Amino acid sequence: SLIYVATDQGITVFKDIENFPYPLPINHYATHNGLPSNRVVSMTISENGYLLCGTDNGLAYVNKSLMFDVTAWQHFNTSNSPLPDNRINSVSESNNRFAIATRSGIVRIENINDQNTWHLYNRDNDYPFIVSNEILTAFIDSDENIWFSYGIWNENLLNIDYPPFNPQTDPAIDFTPRYAIKMISPDHIFSIWERNEDGITTSDIKGFKEINDKIYAYTWGLGLFYFEGALWHNRLPNTIVANNITDMTVDLNNKVWIANGYIGGSVNRKGTRGISGFDGLSWTNFRAESSGLSINRIFRTATDARNRKWFGGWGGGLSVYDEEQSIWYYLNTSNGLTSSIIGAITPDKDGNLWVSNYTGGVYIYDIDAIEESGTIPHLRFFHIYDADLDDFDSDVIAIHHTEDKVFFGCRYSGIRYWDDPSFPQTHQPGDHWVRPPVATNTYIYGIDSRSTHFGEEVWIAAE
Repeated sequence: SLIYVATDQGITVFKDIENFPYPLPINHYATHNGLPSNRVVSMTISENGYLLCGTDNGLAYVNKSLMFDVTAWQHFNTSNSPLPDNRINSVSESNNRFAIATRSGIVRIENINDQNTWHLYNRDNDYPFIVSNEILTAFIDSDENIWFSYGIWNENLLNIDYPPFNPQTDPAIDFTPRYAIKMISPDHIFSIWERNEDGITTSDIKGFKEINDKIYAYTWGLGLFYFEGALWHNRLPNTIVANNITDMTVDLNNKVWIANGYIGGSVNRKGTRGISGFDGLSWTNFRAESSGLSINRIFRTATDARNRKWFGGWGGGLSVYDEEQSIWYYLNTSNGLTSSIIGAITPDKDGNLWVSNYTGGVYIYDIDAIEESGTIPHLRFFHIYDADLDDFDSDVIAIHHTEDKVFFGCRYSGIRYWDDPSFPQTHQPGDHWVRPPVATNTYIYGIDSRSTHFGEEVWIAAE
């Protein structure tokens, strides 16, 4: 049997040989021998033995048995066919019919060699149910219904971008990912499922499959949905939401909560997927799109004495989750924080939570006050000491309590500590701030301590 592999450098054909340890590459096809572009984003093999390839420069169509003959390849693009756009996002086949998703609409093809049977669906072709021409994926099932979703795949960020869907009537900030799935019947009747309607809880639809006469939609982040009994049913993966781990905490039920956010505005392609919790058997995943989490870029986590989970975002402020009450509390720049960036969250021996509001100071929160007021009032707010600055900065990304001191590790400016049992205050002459001569103007990764026969030692990871 043959295996066809699409890449951004063309198509490679492998032969699977019995009693050989791996498939052997036997041919490679690119622009010099058949393709209109080397970047092949999607392909399918029809029931009558033809290969249809979608590229960023139109379609390529060839009989599998004649691929070696460069003259056997047919190319379809905006100049010689009804294609509305040469940028193809997906191709799908059923009963020798095709569905083509492009950056400017969908094409249904009854007979690829008869362009009178090509039918275009887009906003410019008098279909009001098409709210955007940016079609991410289209799939034709055995009944020749076309299932599709909107969006633009962002390879750099590894997510789906949504353009303004209705620029004439919708505000520019309304990216409207509420349209999750649509279906077009062979007689051009539309069916529509919006996000949070009939069981579908996401608009991040990457593609569709038909298995045993059942339609499955696979998503970016929320597992599989299958359509049955007029409803969509979800099957979530029992796994961590992202591989890039930056912080974790263990709650009072020994459940581990894992963050994957990161510092700064640059892109991290393996992070920013939310929060994962693991109880030893199953995973709980929170994403901003489908839970009370305020942002996916969670950088710091902590658990308080009431078993509430504190999730601090690099942007988005604080999301506090009371699992027993199923309540979310929030702190951001609209209700108390001076910055939306959280650099550190650490409990003290009395159960108070110390939160670095990166560049905005440090807050100390009384967790019991949440129960009384339904909000999160703070006990103290202060900036850390820096005698070399005309104003105060607080680039704190690590806080650690020892027996009689509180250490603050910073992203740029090294270490300070407060050597008094009272709560710190913004520096005044003669107070209890100390800046050690070591680890100044350095990046502090972490702080820990241990008791020895010679007293307490403080260990600092720095660069």
